[in-house]
Amino acid sequence: MKRVLLVFMAMLVLGSLNAQEGNKAPVKKNGLEFGFGPKVGFNWTSISTYNKNKCDFSAGVFADVRFNRYIGAQIEALYSRQGTRHKENGTKWYFKYDYVNIPILAKVYIFKRFSFDLGPQFGFLINDKVKWKTTPLKGTDERYSDIMKNFDFSLALGFSYDFKFGLVASARYNIGLTQVMEKHNILVDGSNYNRVFQFSLGWKF
Repeated sequence: MKRVLLVFMAMLVLGSLNAQEGNKAPVKKNGLEFGFGPKVGFNWTSISTYNKNKCDFSAGVFADVRFNRYIGAQIEALYSRQGTRHKENGTKWYFKYDYVNIPILAKVYIFKRFSFDLGPQFGFLINDKVKWKTTPLKGTDERYSDIMKNFDFSLALGFSYDFKFGLVASARYNIGLTQVMEKHNILVDGSNYNRVFQFSLGWKF
């Protein structure tokens, strides 16, 4: 988490320095405006069956195009750490799931640099781990790996603001539409959909 904070600070410093030098002109081709760059962010995640949120991070790259004053599009490839926490009968559970997410977003510009973003997100599970802790004991429950689904489909919606000097700030809520785990009579007895609030900063070239 310290590394993520350092990246945030570095991006803000670079943005301030660049703002002093003057505004950058967007890359244009045939009247279109193109941009791309890295982004990092914080995730506030949960799974609908369970009762506690988990704070983690995401990082990746994005590319966007603006067709005209009102309409644009954006695609991203993000490494996203998700999951949830849960407490039951004195035992604390920690669900840690890592995804590669690919959101494909339509951007509707409400104002010149402020957009409403909406579109599907395709998630691919690359790592999963479920830990438990009952003082003074703790361990890992590997049974959950057998019922995890490798693909997650979500609806992403939120807002973005493009600063003139290159910084892009966005807030987004990802609503899972497919269940994270298969139903299981012992391990999972209810619906389980990813719920992710994501705040991120990017740098557009």
